[in-house]
This record gives sequence, structure tokens and C-alpha cells, in this order.
Amino acid sequence: MLKTYLFVALFLDMLSEVNASQRKIIRFIALTFALTYGLNLGMVLAFGLKLPVEARTSMMAMMLVPAFSAIVLKMFFEKDSDIYFRTFREKTRLFFYFFLLYFAVFLIFSIASWISPQYVGLADTLTFVMTILGLLFLVALRFMMGGDAFRKAGLSFGSPKYYLMFSSLLVLLYGGMAWLNCNLGLGTPVRSEELFALPDYRAPEVIGALILMGIQLIIISPFITLLVTFGEEYGWRGYLQTELAGIVGKVKAALLVGLIWGVWHAPLITMGHNYPGYPVEGILLMSAYTVTLSVIFGLAFIKSGSVWLVSYMHGVNNQSASFFYTLYCMPTHPILSFGIGLFGIAVFAAVAALLLLSRSWK
Repeated sequence: MLKTYLFVALFLDMLSEVNASQRKIIRFIALTFALTYGLNLGMVLAFGLKLPVEARTSMMAMMLVPAFSAIVLKMFFEKDSDIYFRTFREKTRLFFYFFLLYFAVFLIFSIASWISPQYVGLADTLTFVMTILGLLFLVALRFMMGGDAFRKAGLSFGSPKYYLMFSSLLVLLYGGMAWLNCNLGLGTPVRSEELFALPDYRAPEVIGALILMGIQLIIISPFITLLVTFGEEYGWRGYLQTELAGIVGKVKAALLVGLIWGVWHAPLITMGHNYPGYPVEGILLMSAYTVTLSVIFGLAFIKSGSVWLVSYMHGVNNQSASFFYTLYCMPTHPILSFGIGLFGIAVFAAVAALLLLSRSWK
């Protein structure tokens, strides 16, 4: 017990020696990692080092933690914040309160799913209903309050051209890398005609179905999951990147956020997410992947000033990878492949390098 008190005292003493921006960053990282790793520990105790269907709600709750941390700190602890609860009286504050409730529901059902699998179906239903209601509430609030109120709250939607520009870049990257996997012997082609019980993959019905599924998964689904991806992006880009940029500059901030983002995924990677069977290599690759991805997301956030844009991009990124893996070409090796494998990260690194050399960061 004495050691605990000494550690807390030492930590508080360290906080007193850093400036306000640094304290904000330390508090945010400490709270985000403590909550996330606490969720991960609960998952391990309930499911072991694996990710069954029952872990789905917990994984989504994990995605909400960065925004939850940022909102709690900005609303209740940072008096100079634009959304501090004693000074921020705009109706847009209702969205932040809704998000806190949204996270609480996911957290409760995550714990319930650890206790018994019987709660999984109920969790899926209620969290989906809350997600749809949240989106409808967000749209209604935007029409009632207008764009200026949302900008003041840090919730600007940004220009449509950036959605098209950056999302198209991600789709082209994953589509091109899926093609490389298939044509370089690094992936197994998916027999799409068998998915639709048709004799020829070139049949108009197959092509039409794939196009419709692509539109649904890559374009529409990211809108439906916008609140979940907002959970990460409001924390990483909207809060952490913004605070870091004031200390180390925009470029270094984006790179540092990417590194922290990768380490944040470490327990999940250990449990087999993305790189099953390769926990150590997976953590290293995931960190490299998130650093390169953070450059793309970070630049999109700077250009647009919109956390919703990067939230949408996050969904497009995840869904593009899933679509091309599932319906075009499945990588044969999680490490030695394009996409999120070693070769794919090299492609992302090249794109990130080109963006870093551009003048867009000024």
C-alpha cells in the first residue's frame, strides 16, 4: 500500500513540473490506456487469448474509449476547453452527453458478455438500436443548430470533396494491393461465382452483386458505423493530435499519434487480431501500419478540420480491407502480403512519405 501511495505521489509531482498542454496529453494517454487495457484484461479473463463472437461488443467498446476519455477531460476537468460543462451551454453539448451514455451501454454489455454468452444477442440488438438513434439524433441536431454551432463544438463535418478525395485513395490502395496479392502469388482468389451459386464469375449477376456489395460495405457502412469510429478519431485526431501539434508541430504530432495508436492495439494483436499466430511481429507491424495510416488521417484532419471526415475514413479503411479480402483475394500469409502485411505497409509508407514531402502540412 505504501508503494502505491509513493507511486501516486511521484506521478503527481511529475505532473506539477510539466506545462498545461503536456499535462493534458499525459492525462489523456493514461486514462485511455487504463480503460482500454482494463477492457482487454476482462476479455482475456473471460475468453483467454482468443477473440470469439462474444468478444465483439468488447472490441467495439474499446474503440469508444479514446473519445470517451477526451470528452470526459474536456467537459469536466479542462476549464479552458471549448466544451467545459460550466461555460458550454449550446445544445450541441447534448451529443457529448449522449456519447457518454453510448459508451456506458457498450461497457455494461461488454461485461455482461464476459459473464454469459446469452447476453450477446441482446447486446448486438441494443447497441445497434442506440447507434441508429445516435445517428438520427446527430443529424437532427445538426439541422437544428447549424454548421457554426457544430464548428464551435469541434464537430464540423467538413467539405464533401475531402471525403471523396481521401476515401478514394484508401479504396484504390486496398484494391490495388489485393490485385498484387492475387497476381504475385501472395493471395488466394475468391471464387465469387460460388458465393452466388452461379457458374461463371463474369456473369452480369455476379458483377452486379459485387458492385452493390462494394457500395454497401465501402460507402454506406462507414456512415452507419460513424459513431463507433468517432470513438477513436475524436480521441486520436481531435484531441491528441491537436494537443501534440502545439508542442512538436503537425508532422511529428501525426507520427507520434500513429505510434501511440499502434501500441494501444497491442493486447488485441496478442489475442490474434489482424495477425493471428504472430503476436510479437503483429504488434510491430500494427505500429508501423498505424504510423503510416496516421499520416494520411492526420493530413485529412488538418485539411478539413473535421473529425467526422477521419471517422468516415476509418470506416472506409476497415471496410475496404474486409471487402477485398473476403470477395476478391484473401492473403495467404498475414505477415508476407500486401494490405496490412509487411509489403502493404511498405506501400502505405511510400504514400505517407509523399504526403509528408508535400506542402499540405503548412
